[in-house]
Amino acid sequence: MTDTPINFYSVPCSARHYVTPTHQVFEQLGERRDPSTDKHVATISNSSKFRASIIGDDGNRHTITPANIIEEANNPLLKQPLTIDEVLFQEHAKVLEPTFPDYAITEEGTLYCITPPKRGKWAGRIYIKPSSFDDHNVERVSLRKFDGQYTTATIPALVKEAWGDTLLG
Repeated sequence: MTDTPINFYSVPCSARHYVTPTHQVFEQLGERRDPSTDKHVATISNSSKFRASIIGDDGNRHTITPANIIEEANNPLLKQPLTIDEVLFQEHAKVLEPTFPDYAITEEGTLYCITPPKRGKWAGRIYIKPSSFDDHNVERVSLRKFDGQYTTATIPALVKEAWGDTLLG
């Protein structure tokens, strides 16, 4: 009987912690990652998500969500962060100035947040802004205005504002 290799997911803030595919968190004690000998880190359930509290490489306490670490490792968009040059020059996105200077949109309607947030899932990264469809099947997105207030807008209206009349309108 041969042992099948198990994929372990590294925790970004700590080199000695890892997450198993079953969402368990361990602290590595030896040279190799081995859940049978490594220290199991307790998880707590908060708002239907399991979280673990660990001490990172910087000596500070961090609260991690194992499900998010696994999702980020398996999502190709999260592995390679976008750069401003890729968004503006390769994707040919236009910045939505002056109303929404933190966002850029392509002619096809892909909306990018080009000012990385300081906290949260997308902290320090440029990303594609998620959208949803309303009751009238119109694609909507929540955006932060230049003055810091949040508002919703339709993707076709944003494309029209940046590019003029296109096929989306």
